[in-house]
Amino acid sequence: MSARGRPPQRSRDGSQSTLVRHKHRTYLKAPGWLRHVHDDPLARTSGILIADNVVLGGIGALCTVLATHYWAPQDVGAVAAAVGALNLLVVASLLGMPTTIVRFLGSEPRQSTLMKQALIATSAVGGLGALTVSLVPGHFGIPLGDLDLPGWLLPMLAVLYAVASIVVAVGDPAYTARQEASFVLGKDIAASILRLGLLLALAGTGVATLFLVALAYVTFAATIDLALLAARLKRQPAERRDPPFSLLRRHFSFALGSQAAVIIASVTLILPTAIAAFLGTASAAYIAVDLQVASLLTIIPAMTGQSLLAELSRGAGDTIAVTTRALRGAYMVTIPCASALIVFAPYVLLVFGSRYASHGSSTLRWCAAASPLFVFSYVSDFVLLASRKVRAYVLVNFLGTVLGAAAMVGALTIGFGWIGPAFFFGATGYAVISAVVLSRFLVKGQLRQAVALFVRPRHG
Repeated sequence: MSARGRPPQRSRDGSQSTLVRHKHRTYLKAPGWLRHVHDDPLARTSGILIADNVVLGGIGALCTVLATHYWAPQDVGAVAAAVGALNLLVVASLLGMPTTIVRFLGSEPRQSTLMKQALIATSAVGGLGALTVSLVPGHFGIPLGDLDLPGWLLPMLAVLYAVASIVVAVGDPAYTARQEASFVLGKDIAASILRLGLLLALAGTGVATLFLVALAYVTFAATIDLALLAARLKRQPAERRDPPFSLLRRHFSFALGSQAAVIIASVTLILPTAIAAFLGTASAAYIAVDLQVASLLTIIPAMTGQSLLAELSRGAGDTIAVTTRALRGAYMVTIPCASALIVFAPYVLLVFGSRYASHGSSTLRWCAAASPLFVFSYVSDFVLLASRKVRAYVLVNFLGTVLGAAAMVGALTIGFGWIGPAFFFGATGYAVISAVVLSRFLVKGQLRQAVALFVRPRHG
């Protein structure tokens, strides 16, 4: 019998397939923890997504090092502010599709139709928004004019950036829902290598080329996504002629609640833009680098949360046990990494240049200290979504974001040095609100069970 309790596959002449025997022996010789990851969908998908984001973050950090060494802080800050604002526009155009796809695509027989409807709707909204922003004089305060692009070219590139970003944001969750996260890893590695090569080839050539590198990176990733989705998704014709966007409308209430919460929580994307307006583009560059480095600490909770949503959506296992296991695994890695970053923050930022180490070390330490709080908040959000507690999810995001935004506005009016403490205060408030709201949906004994499993997990 095989490790999964099934007899090995045989060839047509009745003999065991050499390939199957080889895989079987390899599986049995693997370490116990590796066999556990292979057999556990939650651990396997989370592990691949975490690996993808670690690789992505590592190459992204290397790209930022090149940018900070070959471009002036004003150029880096201008691109960070413009891209941050465009990314907020992208988030506002997603219509709740990323979490909706993770939640429902796995059980949808017409996967290709659902993805087409999602991509058409979101791309139309995002493209129109980017076109409007780029054509309006002053660009609503977004520093698109600082990119030194010709007036006739700016609207085209802004629309292309928005649409490509939407394709990636909507397309990637499909791999999570289908438990095919390895495709995301391959796609992101290819796109990141292209980005790295372009930065080396165009080093120090001006702010416009720095933006074009970002555009080429996301466009290439979107092209790969479209090709993979066209080849992989299930196709099943409709039994009757459905009204336009019928599959999307079926999940409208879930998507609407998810989108509202995501928009509320994504105001941090415009932090570099706000800092550029209050304190200048050089300060925006320092904070943008801090946020990029600190974002590596959110990879584990974010990807674990996505995998948890897909797993709970399939009704696999006890909710408390699966959630507690995911939370514990995220903490086991995040806390040591955050502690190390607090200690070595100046040395990490020194890689980007002495000015970044001098101005950004304190803020980076506060961001690292806040990362364990984000672990709980991420997992709590996805548990609420998996349980279809959409109103509670929106409430948590609204209250947490209002608290964090108020703290950040206060920090910007006081001075640059208060941005880090404001970030930590916002993360603390969000985690407290998440705990209070989540506890209201626990029945008697579940909290005690969760604590017991967190402290002494079950094995096997």
